[in-house]
Amino acid sequence: MMPDWLRLLLTRRMLICVLTGFSSGLPLYLLLNLLPAWLRSESIDLKTIGLFALIQFPYTWKFVWAPLLDRYRLPLGRRRGWMLLSQVGLLFSIGFLGGLSPTANLMPVVWLSVALAFLSATQDIALDAYRREILSDQELGLGNSVHVNAYRIAGLVPGSLSLILADLLPWAQVFWITSAFMLPGMVMAVLVTEPRVSGAPKTLRQAVVEPFHEFIARKGWSGALLVLGFIFLYKLGDSLATALSTPFYLDLGYSKTDIGVIAKHAGLWPAVFGGLLGGLWMVRLGINRALWLFGLGPDVHHPGLRLARLARCADEHRWHRPGGAGERDRRRVSGGRPRYRGLHRLHRARHQSGIHRYPVRTVHQPGRRAADLHQCRCRRPGRGSGLVQLLCPLLPACRAGYGSAAEGCTVERDEAVATALIAAARELSDRLSQLSFGPPVSHVYDPLTYAWSAHESYLRRYATSARKVVFLGMNPGPFGMVQSGVPFGEVAAVRDWLGIRADVARPSRENPWRRIEGFACERSEVSGRRLWGLFRERFGSADAFFAEHFVANYCPLAFFDRGRNLTPDKLPAAEAEPLRSACDAHLRVLVSVLQPSWVIGVGAFAEQRATAALAGTPVRIGRVLHPSPASPAANRGWAAAATRQMQALGVWS
Repeated sequence: MMPDWLRLLLTRRMLICVLTGFSSGLPLYLLLNLLPAWLRSESIDLKTIGLFALIQFPYTWKFVWAPLLDRYRLPLGRRRGWMLLSQVGLLFSIGFLGGLSPTANLMPVVWLSVALAFLSATQDIALDAYRREILSDQELGLGNSVHVNAYRIAGLVPGSLSLILADLLPWAQVFWITSAFMLPGMVMAVLVTEPRVSGAPKTLRQAVVEPFHEFIARKGWSGALLVLGFIFLYKLGDSLATALSTPFYLDLGYSKTDIGVIAKHAGLWPAVFGGLLGGLWMVRLGINRALWLFGLGPDVHHPGLRLARLARCADEHRWHRPGGAGERDRRRVSGGRPRYRGLHRLHRARHQSGIHRYPVRTVHQPGRRAADLHQCRCRRPGRGSGLVQLLCPLLPACRAGYGSAAEGCTVERDEAVATALIAAARELSDRLSQLSFGPPVSHVYDPLTYAWSAHESYLRRYATSARKVVFLGMNPGPFGMVQSGVPFGEVAAVRDWLGIRADVARPSRENPWRRIEGFACERSEVSGRRLWGLFRERFGSADAFFAEHFVANYCPLAFFDRGRNLTPDKLPAAEAEPLRSACDAHLRVLVSVLQPSWVIGVGAFAEQRATAALAGTPVRIGRVLHPSPASPAANRGWAAAATRQMQALGVWS
């Protein structure tokens, strides 16, 4: 015999509760999950995104206009008419939202989001009233449980599916696809029957004044204000934290696909089962104690997110901080003799890399500034001037007596190398300026023009002689070389580790969705942060790394479809061919000047282009995993994976 709860569950009314819950949850989770992810990907700052939580106030204050939905009847019915009208408004509001540009003008996004929240709250009023009127008292508890769980499952669309699609499609298409999930609710509103209820308000006074009078008369003004204040504040902190959770994951370096597949499921199913368990506890504890207990739960949860953020920052960004572990010398006493972290890192870099297998002697001139660290001479024995080895972490050791204190130390630099690469970069930029690109490309940036000062500084400082290894990237990222003029140029790494600062102008035709901020850019280029972070950890100083390595991009142009980054491999063949021809020629010049033994493609595209452009040369080609946050493999530990690949090639030991 079928249990009573199962018999109640398998009814047409419970199926309606599934559809009401799904329709109700979709727009709310769009505001909580998809909207913040979109704004963050469009370079909107976290403070502004946090303020977007205020647009959820219609959900709290919907009781103000709820009586109007009781009083006025639409042609389709008092409940069904308002349901369908609000759902049609939501369908088009969601779709049109993705066509706006928050970077060009944020206010239309704000007003349309407010309208979306108002329509969603209005739909909730109609759906809740309809559900209450079709369910008996016996069915009400189970019906509400079905509605709430369907409400949460609806969050998988904007919080998971849409985020995954955002890695594959333009945002405008993503929002229209998301809006299409309102259609089942619209079909339901058309097909169901209007409940027959007596006692509908006949006048505006009956619909508005009398319910408020009854509410205030229960406990007086003090009790009414206490209840309203409790409702207003109860979920405010949780709503603010939820609004920032998706930008929080993005800033940690996870791709939108990772967030959609993992984070949203991790939040959904505990909420579903927690809701069922909470209902059982509420019966045992009573509603008053349960409200206070469950309300205090987020206050324990949110500090945990803060600790997670601090731990991640300590792991990935410690070398960005002035005076951090990578910038100050830490003494450790061993037998009464001071030892220095910088010296230890240098020896680790030399011997683990398998590159510096010859003795290195560094001569330092006392009294020189830290900025003049590169003013050291390192030679292979018996080679005369030879290849200049700029190994700088020994400054603390020199002060402690680990090096010579000879006066008048200077650097032997082959200026012809830097001069040749500067000329080649200018020629490449001139050649590419003659190309044109059609849709879907809306804007093209060439950092070799507006950020030339920074790029020239990079070449003059670090392209000083031949190199054993050249790391080759694909093209500039929107918050890396596009802003700093340096390959993989995450601003903090370029400024704090490479020691390069320069004025960056604005391009002649600026992309309003990806504006140039130069070294004032606060967004972190995750790929660059990971790449330079690995080199920092392995070699200690920039000069130690560049003694045998160099980093370049195959293509210096950045392509955009409004706010979306386009890679060169996505260009039409007719446009890609002359681009590849120019970039191949430049790569051959770079290799002929630097004379590397290895060219390591950072990602498959760079490896393929290096293989094609350098065919017939003695240069060996290798590849490491691209550090992009869009790569799940890179997000599982890119530095360790890249190190293993370099060791497998025999480049590092």
